[in-house]
Amino acid sequence: MPDYMACKITGNKPKDWDDAAAHAPADLREFSGLGLPSIPVVPPNDGDGIQSGTQFTRSEIMRRLGAKMTPKVWKLHPSQIPMETNRTSKVGSIALLAQWFQDEELFIFRNCRETLRELGLYQWTKEGRRTIPSPKNDHFMDAIRYGATRVEFDGIPMMQARRMVSPVEIQETPYQRIAQAYNKKMGRKL
Repeated sequence: MPDYMACKITGNKPKDWDDAAAHAPADLREFSGLGLPSIPVVPPNDGDGIQSGTQFTRSEIMRRLGAKMTPKVWKLHPSQIPMETNRTSKVGSIALLAQWFQDEELFIFRNCRETLRELGLYQWTKEGRRTIPSPKNDHFMDAIRYGATRVEFDGIPMMQARRMVSPVEIQETPYQRIAQAYNKKMGRKL
């Protein structure tokens, strides 16, 4: 999963994408990444754990694939939920997003089919006296929690990130460029 996230951020197609997407519906086979490798990525609070089948942490895997990982760990800002003492609280951030959905400050678009599907599968389980979110079917919901709660306070780095420039074929001749240097008012230069 971290390798896919890193590829989504950098815009580079994963090596196994064609094989993995071969059986998907036609509209889901093409890989589309953000192409924003300069976005600072803050890992979740479990980002320092070794990923199964590797000897690397989530952050190390993503860094090797070109994502700009920060040493910070995701936390709620104190002003977002003042009464919550645990700044990495999953329950607290879910409550915050639920409030944003109710207040119509946060939306999920209809074309986000997998996110809507997963939202319907989101489960809560009983653990002792508490009811906690189940760690099943929660990848999209976690991504929404991390992204939505960070945008409010990390907006400047996000805005400063630059999309990689794709080479563009020049469609005009030198004559056309010279002609565009003059405006319509009596042939004066701009």
